[in-house]
Amino acid sequence: MYQHSQPGILLRVLMVSGIVVLLVMGAYILRIATADGILQQQEQNALLSLMGGIFMMAFALLLIHNLTATVDLEGVRISYGIGIINRRIRHQDISQCSPVKNPWWWGFSIRKIPGGWMWNVSGLSAVELKLKNSRVFRIGTDEPEMLAAAIRERLTSQ
Repeated sequence: MYQHSQPGILLRVLMVSGIVVLLVMGAYILRIATADGILQQQEQNALLSLMGGIFMMAFALLLIHNLTATVDLEGVRISYGIGIINRRIRHQDISQCSPVKNPWWWGFSIRKIPGGWMWNVSGLSAVELKLKNSRVFRIGTDEPEMLAAAIRERLTSQ
């Protein structure tokens, strides 16, 4: 019924910049090492550490580079990046939904907020789901009106 992915532009820029910095550091270490002719143990350790950092940042980027919200017949599914980190909220567990603005100090990512949880990758716009168990769940999106309308449509058709 509805599916939209919001890119985490700032996150992507920061992660890719970090990877580039680590690659430049590795190239510098290799340049110094090749001037001597052999890689010393310290240089080998530094290169291994840099490679580990590059791998971890690239993996994290795959995991959280965007946030996708999907509304289907069963509920609302929210997933980060390639989908390993995800959550499903059944329509029958939702009592209300409305577009909201998150305070800037709440930041981004998966956060505990007053009364519940927030999943956000960029910007301040979100849709707040009030759940029947009195908790709230906020979904960050750059299409809050469209996401809220899709959820409300499913809630009224049940």
